[in-house]
Amino acid sequence: MTKATILFKSPNVSVLRPPENKDGTFTINPAKLVIGKKSVLLEQDAAELLVNYLQVISAYFYSFQNSKNIIAGLFEQIGVILTEISLKPGHSVITNGQISLLIQQLGCLDEWRKQYPYTLK
Repeated sequence: MTKATILFKSPNVSVLRPPENKDGTFTINPAKLVIGKKSVLLEQDAAELLVNYLQVISAYFYSFQNSKNIIAGLFEQIGVILTEISLKPGHSVITNGQISLLIQQLGCLDEWRKQYPYTLK
């Protein structure tokens, strides 16, 4: 087997896809979100949705003054929320639906424009 594929990486956050088998197929093992010292398992489609969301966060806030703190704060919130979900009985692997709920909870561009006044670096 080869190493896991990195789907997303920033200083404190990584999303990893399990390694493929020697024959080029993938196992049914879940992907993994690593935030700091926390680790959460994700269904493959949930991992893709989360990676897209993390990329949107990074891209949107990149040019903001204090962007590193804003992004780190949002990523930390994601880690806390998903860790709490994964600790509940029957929720050891995060689903696509749970990521969708997370996105609704943390918001997107419209909410961020109101919550974080835009100031360039």
